[in-house]
Amino acid sequence: GRFIALFNDLGRFRRLMICIGVGLPVCYVAGLPIKFASNFGAALNIHDVSLPLAMITFYISMSLSDLICNGISQMIKSRKKMFILYNFLNLFAVLLFTYYPPSNAFQYHFIYCPMLGFSLGYWALVVTNAAESFGTNLRATVTTSVPNFIRSFFIVISICFTALESRIGTIHAGGLIGLACSSIALLATFSMKETFGRDLNFEEA
Repeated sequence: GRFIALFNDLGRFRRLMICIGVGLPVCYVAGLPIKFASNFGAALNIHDVSLPLAMITFYISMSLSDLICNGISQMIKSRKKMFILYNFLNLFAVLLFTYYPPSNAFQYHFIYCPMLGFSLGYWALVVTNAAESFGTNLRATVTTSVPNFIRSFFIVISICFTALESRIGTIHAGGLIGLACSSIALLATFSMKETFGRDLNFEEA
């Protein structure tokens, strides 16, 4: 499909933005509290936070949650309900990390990182939903583009974080951006149409 076709029709562009919006918390959490775990640890006066260990516990939890999320989605025959559940889980995890943060390295590595990872176990569902939202002539283009669009939004997230960090501190800056990403994800989720069981034999006009 023509890549420009995603942008020259308002309906298609709206669907694209919804597909991107539901996945924004993934690039926020993976990009800030996990990738910069040592920085967040230092801001919390926890100086023995290990980035490799944080990433390991985060991604193991996220991978297991992905299996659970997709399995339940098939059982209840809904993508949208799982997005709603997981985006509320992520909102809770972000609030907990910001306002009731870990007090030591053990909590950071083995409680908060797995909790954040579990709340993002809908990444595979993001890709599935993107594929089911568009016709066959644009399906492959969207399915490969949406994850990259989501990842590219970390540029915006990092700029905003850098601007806020000097004013309100690392933890509160991260929390504010996390709340913004979770809110956008929830708004996108409630705006999306259910795609489970949809007849995919159609093309975009």
